[in-house]
Amino acid sequence: MHLTSIKLLLVLSSLSLIGGLVQSDKKQDNPPKKNNIAVVVDQFSTIEKENISDMTEKMLQERKNAQEYYVQIVEESKKKREETELLHEKNKEKAMMAQVSDGSSQMDMMVSQDERQQSVESNPVSQTQPDTVSQQQGAARSSPATPSYQAMSIYIGDIQIPYQNGGQGSGQAIIDSNPYGTASTWGGAAVQNGSDGLSTHFIGHNPGIFASIFQLGIGQSVIVTDGAGVPTTYIVNQIYQVDDYAVEIGSGRDLWNVITGSGNGEQVVFQACINDYINLIVIAVK
Repeated sequence: MHLTSIKLLLVLSSLSLIGGLVQSDKKQDNPPKKNNIAVVVDQFSTIEKENISDMTEKMLQERKNAQEYYVQIVEESKKKREETELLHEKNKEKAMMAQVSDGSSQMDMMVSQDERQQSVESNPVSQTQPDTVSQQQGAARSSPATPSYQAMSIYIGDIQIPYQNGGQGSGQAIIDSNPYGTASTWGGAAVQNGSDGLSTHFIGHNPGIFASIFQLGIGQSVIVTDGAGVPTTYIVNQIYQVDDYAVEIGSGRDLWNVITGSGNGEQVVFQACINDYINLIVIAVK
């Protein structure tokens, strides 16, 4: 009976040992559990990855939109330049036709004078009776009436545009208060003077008082009067399109000093909006 008890104890010990080994194996098979800090870090990483992904997509879309807008601006600039060149060619044709017309008129006058001389020679009596009416008409044609100009005005063809000498301090407020009624000086010399050798920069609204500068082309003339009404004629020689920072569309050149500087010689610079981002710049020199 004692031996039997000993055997039973040995069997039970063996079973207990085997059970412990099995339990140990089960514990090794289970993966270690993460603590709370590790879980939070994983969740934050997932959220951060999603945010980065969203930001990347947004940046790519904005870049695509910017590229499309740049292409649109370049196309608009190209179209405007083509229109300006076409207008310039038309103006050249008009000038040539005017010269031909003037030549024809001069030829007609020469023929008329020859006919009159022949008539005088064939009828000596008429030499003592000068054609007073013809002389008066000729004098009237040779001395046309001097056109009158209003002080502080810009004349583009038959269009008169009044302006004020506002300068950088008041120019923007002046045109904002009366967008269809007046332009203003802004950069360069704040007070327009056609004989000071300085550049004056004028601003005006479009739509508004400065819509007419869009009809200007290279070689066209513009008349600007000062405060005393003294007119100065300028010839357009440069046309640009720039953004609100005076950077030229297409080339990327900085034209700030070209537009607003006073030390560019006797010239005038006109500026008006094409849209919310682009401005038309027209420069005319004396």
